[in-house]
Amino acid sequence: MFNYLNTSAREEAETARRTIENWFGDYPREFRSRWLGDFRSHDDGQHESAFFELFLFKFFQANLCKRVEIEPDFEWQKGAPDFLVETKDGMIFVVEAISPNYRSDEVASSSKISSEIRDAINEIALENHYIVLEKIIPPSRSIKKNKIKISIENWIKSNPKKNEKFIYKDSGCYIKISLIESPNRDLNSLNYRAIGIEVGGVSTRRSGEEIKMALEKKANKYRSLGMTYIIALNARSIVDTEDDYISANYGTNSLVFDIGRDGIENREPNLVRNNDGLFNDGGRARKANVSAVLIFDGIKPWQWRDRKSSLIHNAFAKHPLGALQLGGDAWCIQGSDLCKIEGRDVGSIFDAGC
Repeated sequence: MFNYLNTSAREEAETARRTIENWFGDYPREFRSRWLGDFRSHDDGQHESAFFELFLFKFFQANLCKRVEIEPDFEWQKGAPDFLVETKDGMIFVVEAISPNYRSDEVASSSKISSEIRDAINEIALENHYIVLEKIIPPSRSIKKNKIKISIENWIKSNPKKNEKFIYKDSGCYIKISLIESPNRDLNSLNYRAIGIEVGGVSTRRSGEEIKMALEKKANKYRSLGMTYIIALNARSIVDTEDDYISANYGTNSLVFDIGRDGIENREPNLVRNNDGLFNDGGRARKANVSAVLIFDGIKPWQWRDRKSSLIHNAFAKHPLGALQLGGDAWCIQGSDLCKIEGRDVGSIFDAGC
């Protein structure tokens, strides 16, 4: 991701580079070298995390915060949070940032091998066909990608019948492909690729589950800090929704039916929130050391101006935030209800504050 951002001639890339360079000019000198190393990393997760930290630094400045310190040192605390922020009203809080990968190392490794196999297939010269990649399961160990490529080329040379499938198996690897006609393709075109269609898989997910897992890792930190603590998370805008944010922190929703002697017919269900959130479990308060969670809707170098933030206050916090909103949406407890205060998008916050 960094290499593409650094070399692309697209107008969007040039705009992103100028923005990052301007922001970096305000970053404290003693932290610049470490940040540059992380931002230039070939590990996309580390690259994204570095950008999110720089973005947060500017985000708090854009909110006209009086002071923004990076990695503040507390003598009695092992490790340092990412930021200490003081608002213009005198409120002080610490922030720990997280850009979750959502994938285990095993899944990431499997995905990398699958990508390498796709690249090998895409190198096949097909003048009159496209490949339909119907299924791909990566091998249990590294295998020779060129062997796959040669096997497919030999199958194509055999003039397979219409609707005939090619299946390849090796060390747990499973590839299933077919062909569709596309006469007189330009093999020298910059847009050339052998794979014309890839059939996607099916997955299931539970509302807010991945967000909660990411937050849990940070929620136990700084229990002994004795001050206001916010976790800032960069969510995936394509998948995550506002309902996921609330479910992760205050519990998932369920429909509860009142079953009487006559069954559930003609009875209206009640929508209730389960006790499986970060802030509550089994009706008991959890993670009271966390004052709030600040979730951003997919911040990236390419897209941040039209993104929004959601500051979700913890109703059970030992150190509550009071009326703090930070420009974006805010979810606060009013009486017994969780209420939303509408805010501005990130671009509007930056334009007003910078």
